Amino acid sequence: MARTKARMTVFSRLMLFMIFIGPLAYIAASYYNGQDGIKNITNTIEKGKSKVSTILSGKEENKIPTPPSDGSNISSRSTTSINGEKSVSSTNDQSYQIKRLTGQLEELDLENRQLRRTIRELKAELEAK
Repeated sequence: MARTKARMTVFSRLMLFMIFIGPLAYIAASYYNGQDGIKNITNTIEKGKSKVSTILSGKEENKIPTPPSDGSNISSRSTTSINGEKSVSSTNDQSYQIKRLTGQLEELDLENRQLRRTIRELKAELEAK
């Protein structure tokens, strides 16, 4: 008897292709960027396993961010847990980021003004010729 070929749909071919080529592409891109792709994958899997185990054991509190009610307390962020407990986090990191970004904005503004001045000078040179 003659055997018939096993038929595969285009979608099943795509899925098989993605199952094998996807991780290989990720690993190759990681090595190209100077990282260890296999270690990244194993670390991600371990984080997922530990998160699932803490959720199943009930040790992790799910936090829901809530906006300030009156808007007056901008310096701290308030979060409410599922249990209704409130916690206030420090904003030292936020104030540092604001200062850093403000300095970056000033530097970029200065560079922008210098580039505009250079463009005006070059336009004036072109018109003079």
